[in-house]
Amino acid sequence: MKAEKEASQAEALNTLKENERIVREQNVILELKVTLSEPRSLNESLEDLKEAQSQLVESEKMASLGS
Repeated sequence: MKAEKEASQAEALNTLKENERIVREQNVILELKVTLSEPRSLNESLEDLKEAQSQLVESEKMASLGS
């Protein structure tokens, strides 16, 4: 039982680390888009950030459930 819990926690930790990596990557992409593309409206940028945040929250929920 203890080994299963530890394995589940390790998997959740790995998932959280992967989520952090994805968010950092998305932030870099968004920054590049803002820098290189035509000026975007603040609302468009805010919507992109909200979507990235909701994806991260959903992934963290799944990780906490051990999925």
